[in-house]
Amino acid sequence: MRNLLTLVVVAVMAIPLFAQSWSKDLEKTAKAGDVEAQVAVGNAYLSGDGVKQDPKKAAKWLYMAAQAGNAK
Repeated sequence: MRNLLTLVVVAVMAIPLFAQSWSKDLEKTAKAGDVEAQVAVGNAYLSGDGVKQDPKKAAKWLYMAAQAGNAK
């Protein structure tokens, strides 16, 4: 039982690390010009999914995607 509890605690603590890694990789792809990634990064900043919520950054990324022709 103690080993299971330790495993659960470690897994819960690791979740933010995976979210940060995901957002960094996605943001790198968006910076390279991938429009779908720009939309995803914008939405992540808008909702705070994997990154600190930041409406200004969200607007920047969504505007870039719109300028590239993405209507989302």
